[in-house]
Amino acid sequence: MSSRTVDVDVDADTERAYSSLFGVEFDWKRNRNAYAPGLDDVFCSGKYILGERCKALERDLEAYVTSPSSAQSTPALATPTTPTTPTTTCVTVSNGTDALELLLRAEHIGAGDEVIVPALTFLASATPVLHVGARPVFADVDPVTLTIDADDVRRRYRQGVTRAVVVVSLFGRVSPALAELYAWATRVGIVVIEDGAQSMGATAADGSRSCSCTHSHHAFTSFFPTKPLGCFGDGGAVFTRQPGVARLLPALRHHGIDSVDSATVLGRNARLDEIQASLLACKLVMFPDAVSVRRARAASLCRRLAHLAPRVSVPDQCGGGDHGVFGVFCLLCESVDMAAAMCAQLRGQDIASKCYYTRCLCEYAVFDRHSGDDDDDGTVPAQTCDHTATRNVIGRLLALPMHAYLVEDDCEKIATAVQSALSAYDVQHLAYSS
Repeated sequence: MSSRTVDVDVDADTERAYSSLFGVEFDWKRNRNAYAPGLDDVFCSGKYILGERCKALERDLEAYVTSPSSAQSTPALATPTTPTTPTTTCVTVSNGTDALELLLRAEHIGAGDEVIVPALTFLASATPVLHVGARPVFADVDPVTLTIDADDVRRRYRQGVTRAVVVVSLFGRVSPALAELYAWATRVGIVVIEDGAQSMGATAADGSRSCSCTHSHHAFTSFFPTKPLGCFGDGGAVFTRQPGVARLLPALRHHGIDSVDSATVLGRNARLDEIQASLLACKLVMFPDAVSVRRARAASLCRRLAHLAPRVSVPDQCGGGDHGVFGVFCLLCESVDMAAAMCAQLRGQDIASKCYYTRCLCEYAVFDRHSGDDDDDGTVPAQTCDHTATRNVIGRLLALPMHAYLVEDDCEKIATAVQSALSAYDVQHLAYSS
């Protein structure tokens, strides 16, 4: 795989990079010349589904997630393996949601089973559990890291019923609980799945990469356009070190077909197309440089905003230093009202912003019928919304622009606007209270 850096030379003031939360609209304009040859090859080939580009992308992703984290500039160098070292297999799929569902199906998780999921995450970390007929059980998050609380997972575990734990590497940093839960889950005989939808490119404290399956049985990611490694539509990938699952996944994504005229499992139509594979292969070459830029901009914002703590602070999970990829860069505001008011103020100054995670997952009506309340034998505990740490941050998380097309001047403008928004909130709050 050749080396190429992301083009960040276009005048950021002209494009107002700070007005975009994820920078999606700048990608094609700045990198179209890199993308065009591959797209031309796809269109001329007439092969759009399950072709050579998907296979090549899978090999490149396998190499990337298993490469040493210090080798940011050489993503194609895979970690050496021995005959006893399990290798990580990648299977590309249609999106991150299908990726999780296919993993659950490959583990034969279904009716009567429970899967523990953090209460602070996006719906798609839990709805695939419903699609396979199982029951999601919501665990609280750690109040410092905002990722799943390992102690609460163990409290909600039910022997013979709990089959898996989904550990979300929230905001683009590998969950600190991942390694601990993997060791525990292996002892009790259940599966740990890393949800790396926001964290492709991030590294754990020991240098292992998100989605490498170093500290999980399986992992998956999303290539939704706003993700750190995003495509130009929907896409996703599954990663596993379990040979049986690796053999089953290609059939599950392709109608259950395991050979030309054989289908022994009930599969889905959940394939990544060749157009997205071509774009992603090109983006993966540029990805190490993009990660470096994101880390530099995140460090700049953390430095410029540090004086606002504790009223407005950067959560540990959005810090991350050289380990995070900053899939979402959030501030934790003092109150829900403050977050909402500051969001409106920032938008008024043309600074992109959004309040993230305004509801605990257990509050969504889609999960009500899986609460256990209607079970005649009373053996299934009712779902309870007793997630203290999650409820403490709901509505207080304020996302700021974070992408590879920001420059230092953008960071200064964003930080100045945040200070201005906080001052405006204080003036308004004082007026209301007097």
